[in-house]
Amino acid sequence: MMEIIHLDFPLSNGGVEPLCAWKITGRESGPVFAAIAEQHGNELNGCAAIRNFVRKYENGLKRGTFIGIPFANPFALRLRMPSSDLGGGRPYIESARNMQTLWNETDGNEIARLAAFWWNHILKDADYLVDLHCYPEFYAPMVAVRPDPKWEKLGYAAAMPLIRCIKREDDWKGSLRYKAESAGKISIGVELSGQYDLSDREIDRGMRVLENLAAEFGLLDEMPHPPTEKPVEIRNRTDISAPAAGLFIHHPGLKVGKRVKKGDPLGFILRSETLEEVPVTAPESGIISVLGGRADCDVTLSARHRYVFLDERIIAIIPC
Repeated sequence: MMEIIHLDFPLSNGGVEPLCAWKITGRESGPVFAAIAEQHGNELNGCAAIRNFVRKYENGLKRGTFIGIPFANPFALRLRMPSSDLGGGRPYIESARNMQTLWNETDGNEIARLAAFWWNHILKDADYLVDLHCYPEFYAPMVAVRPDPKWEKLGYAAAMPLIRCIKREDDWKGSLRYKAESAGKISIGVELSGQYDLSDREIDRGMRVLENLAAEFGLLDEMPHPPTEKPVEIRNRTDISAPAAGLFIHHPGLKVGKRVKKGDPLGFILRSETLEEVPVTAPESGIISVLGGRADCDVTLSARHRYVFLDERIIAIIPC
């Protein structure tokens, strides 16, 4: 059975912000599994993945309870920006309202209070949490877990190409993952690929993550999409620098998450001054984790530009 939870978040100006979440109750008792998306207003694929899960299982959940929060941060969503205080090309790190850093704040701005509101009214009752984010499209999708067998098993079940094991002491203290673990819960961080837009591929990937983990948590009897190969753990990264200045044109079919072998052609630099084509090849075998782009490209279009300078990173490979 599916219902919609309606909540009124009190604003500092005396008004209220309406919030909603889906709740599906299974046919048998069991654990509570919560999924949250759109902590950042430009990360949309997780919202659609949660919606698809709800539509498929609104009358078909075997046991337990699923709670889906598709719009965790409506303030940033309406501005179409990562956080509600960003704009004009400012990077994530300059935000004082980055929701992912505010889950352990006891008193703070509107977004810190919003995180506390979601926790106190919804998330504190969950046994398992999945936090859906979206990297820029030139970063490969990834799942983040603790370096512990019970966590890693869930990371493998997510069927993502890359898995990152983050020690608690190295994690963001303000993250939802850190907050949930402090409360004795299991929380998995997922980074889909692509911001500001919806991708059928990434929505399907997010849906696959939710279904597989629902099975691991006991809400479903069978895993709908068993992993076909073990994900590659991110232990180190090989950066490939531009051999010349010019326009980087990747090899047809090359994309993030793709496995390549040592010596494979990756593309070339078309030098603007001479029109010379300078080839770029894979220095070792691995998975493409970065393809073009620079940090914080989501808030400045010029950072996505494929014109590169000598020795600037153009590709990164996770060896495997």
